[in-house]
Amino acid sequence: MKKAVQVVVSMMIIAVMSGCGMSTEDIGETVKTSMQETLSTDSDLQEYNLKVDNVQVFKKNENSYKGLASIIYKGSSHDITVEILVDGDNVMWEAAPGSFMFVAQEELQNLFQ
Repeated sequence: MKKAVQVVVSMMIIAVMSGCGMSTEDIGETVKTSMQETLSTDSDLQEYNLKVDNVQVFKKNENSYKGLASIIYKGSSHDITVEILVDGDNVMWEAAPGSFMFVAQEELQNLFQ
């Protein structure tokens, strides 16, 4: 598996935000922006042109949320789950290991064609 996929799988990004008591929509937009920045600027990830289409957020408990991120890759949408923690001004997200396996699968298929 390419290093780029491994980086995303274990990545955590912290985005500073203002205010507290954010709505799930605000959290989703913050995670979407952070994810897209990571996918667009990381030298190992840029080549895949991954686009974050949407992040839906569901509250689990006081500071913990589960997100469903729709990622567009080569015209197809792939849903991945992300764990999200919100602590006052900070939002942290993490994609589960294997979440971006669809990239590696597509790249392998292209090699064999």
